[in-house]
Amino acid sequence: MLMKQHAKTEWVSLLVWSLILGALVFFTVWLWDLALTQGMMDDLQAIMLNVPQAVRGVFGGGDFATLTTWLQFYSFGGFLALPTIAYAGMFVVGIVNREMDRRTMEFLISLPVSRWQVVVSRWANLAVAMLVLQLAQFVAVMLGVFSVGETADVGRVLVAELNAAMLFLAVGSLMLPVSLLTDDYAKGIIFTLGVGYGLYFFHMGAEHATGFVAKLHGVLPFALYDTRAILSQGQFPLADMAALAAYALAGLGLSIWLFQRKQIAV
Repeated sequence: MLMKQHAKTEWVSLLVWSLILGALVFFTVWLWDLALTQGMMDDLQAIMLNVPQAVRGVFGGGDFATLTTWLQFYSFGGFLALPTIAYAGMFVVGIVNREMDRRTMEFLISLPVSRWQVVVSRWANLAVAMLVLQLAQFVAVMLGVFSVGETADVGRVLVAELNAAMLFLAVGSLMLPVSLLTDDYAKGIIFTLGVGYGLYFFHMGAEHATGFVAKLHGVLPFALYDTRAILSQGQFPLADMAALAAYALAGLGLSIWLFQRKQIAV
């Protein structure tokens, strides 16, 4: 019941975001074909190889030799993570903070359900939302590839989308307990997105670090999504996805613990 009630309030937002992200992904495929037919590939690669490493990490690695390498940098990584983090952050803030801002949380906790059930049902909707977003992007990739007369390995694309869904579920789950530290909706958005974008930009900035920073970089969520290994080498990243699942469950567990102790005036 709780999951269905929350899904009804979120489906329009999820549809809009799915269309937006799908359109962005389709555009990346179309842009590859445009650059190829207009003879712009060498110029684009030269520009990308001369920008700072942090910028290059956001917009791709600069290897445009094939559609597959373009997809792994642009359609499944880089800047497209930014709007997905934004959606996940706003979603998790809405799980509790928006209900409190709307004065509807008192009604929820007055129902004959436990607080942990409220959190788990909303977290389950987050998991479904991440799968729906990645399904929309899968459709967009395949439509884009078909529209430019190319082919792509459907199995590898599906694995990449599943890994991405696990990644953003893990990031969203880590943002969720942060959102519970304040009752203010606006502050919740700021703190929560700060964690999500902080993890992302740390990953980009520390990609070539050494020592302790390199070890830390290697175990954080965004390092557990290797599009090159999936799309170019055909690997199934079971260990990475298991680690992301562990992050997601850890975030969920901490959120349940915090919400059960959170003071809510009734």
